[in-house]
Amino acid sequence: MDGLKKISITNTGLKDDVIELLSLKCKAYIAEGKFNKSGIPTTKTALSALIDSESGVFITLGEMDGSGNKITSTPKLYETALRTAQTGEDLEGNFILLNVNSKSLNFADALINKVCTLLFIPDAYDDIYLIYNGVTITSAKEIPLGDGDSIAKISLNAKRKVNKFTDAVFLMNLED
Repeated sequence: MDGLKKISITNTGLKDDVIELLSLKCKAYIAEGKFNKSGIPTTKTALSALIDSESGVFITLGEMDGSGNKITSTPKLYETALRTAQTGEDLEGNFILLNVNSKSLNFADALINKVCTLLFIPDAYDDIYLIYNGVTITSAKEIPLGDGDSIAKISLNAKRKVNKFTDAVFLMNLED
């Protein structure tokens, strides 16, 4: 394997790493509520226990093909006569989910305006995942592929006001 190396997400900054991860093919999961920072899984075993198991809280929402998925931040500014100060950020996540079944869409619709956590696991990596924590689902729209097709995709929008980006977005490296 001369000249070959494993591709890894580089540490160019969290926002760049999040953009890079969301551009990959990922599985998406959702749960109602939010993680306390101390409860975020750091091992593969702990993460697996949270997903689609009897005791798990996350259910499969769909898959992402890497196109059109993003989390953006807009600074909240407070202006005085002397200066402008940043007082936090508005985060907005937009995701296109493929291979969505009606159960997933119904579940997403039921969570509109509720606090949820989204979890994204890239197919290409087994040691990294992304959490979009404690966000409010603001819309979930069906995107049919064509006339007569069953639901194939949904567009999901989720927002949160935070003091800083890292209050809601966690890019985790797994041990194990």
